[in-house]
Amino acid sequence: MAALTFPYSLANFADLLKIESIKWFMQRNDQIDGLENGQILAAEVAPPLRTGTVNIRGLTYDEDRKISALIEALDGSINAFMLYGPPALYPMADPGGVILGANVVTILSLNANNKQITLTGLPIGYTLSAGDFVQFPFGPGGVLNAYHRIVQGAVANGAGQAEIELRPHVYAGTSTGVTVTLKKPAARVKMIPGSYDSGLVRGQHVEGKKFDVIESFN
Repeated sequence: MAALTFPYSLANFADLLKIESIKWFMQRNDQIDGLENGQILAAEVAPPLRTGTVNIRGLTYDEDRKISALIEALDGSINAFMLYGPPALYPMADPGGVILGANVVTILSLNANNKQITLTGLPIGYTLSAGDFVQFPFGPGGVLNAYHRIVQGAVANGAGQAEIELRPHVYAGTSTGVTVTLKKPAARVKMIPGSYDSGLVRGQHVEGKKFDVIESFN
């Protein structure tokens, strides 16, 4: 049997977690300076990173043993896994991704402002809303994972194209032609050291299992 590979895919980890609740937000990395007049100056010194706290609902003891084994195989914060925010699995206007169907969506063009991209391959009239998430590869060979929230949506035109605005800003190394994931988009994350709580065993069930994560590009 082959050894485990990383990052864990959604099917091999996140889909098994039975997530009860999640705190899922973008942690900014800014330098803040105060002025004599009481105002502040802020500058981004590193890309913002998606971070969160994952709370897992009660598991049977057998379910917990499998999850615990997968967590231990992460070797702390060394290995990564793919993770989504459960309320944001699909575009708001397309619950379940039925309208999108088997359409292959790609990046048609990149705006010079590093905020907007134009997608192509969408169904005509397809709606992408502020608050939806997208995922796509970037960097040399497309080995890095970009996970963005749409902050300004759009409706696909007659050519199946739509320009959207994203945060964080579009990363250097993002290319046109790459496939964009709209169904179950996910961030590549690692567990924050010391955050894992294995939970409490009560009879044949385990309660209170949780951990914190932060986005990792490699």
